[in-house]
Amino acid sequence: MPKLQVFINKTILEKINTIVFNKRNDGAKKHEVNTSNTTSMLIELGLKVYELQQRKTESNFNQTELNKVMLENMVKTNFICQKLLGMNSFMSEIQKNEKFNFQLMAKTIRNDTAEVVNKLFPTDGENT
Repeated sequence: MPKLQVFINKTILEKINTIVFNKRNDGAKKHEVNTSNTTSMLIELGLKVYELQQRKTESNFNQTELNKVMLENMVKTNFICQKLLGMNSFMSEIQKNEKFNFQLMAKTIRNDTAEVVNKLFPTDGENT
């Protein structure tokens, strides 16, 4: 196994020694857990994290672009629903029914939407 000399600060050494101490208290033998193999394990974990971060930066996924597309589609859907609701409110079959009044339906939709949004994103004074 290759040998590597690394200089670390006192805080890191104390943290490594704490890991070794805790594992030995849990029943590990001296040859199973020591500063060398614990440091090696931490370096391996660090390299895995580093490699994952590098892969993420190379990804073609763009969160901003997704957000833009989602917002655009939600706004389109909103406008389509408003137009359809307005057109349907002029149908002679429902004009006499008060619960299909366009202004009343729009107000109900706004209130119901605000209630759902407030449940998911409460204001500072509210608790969930």
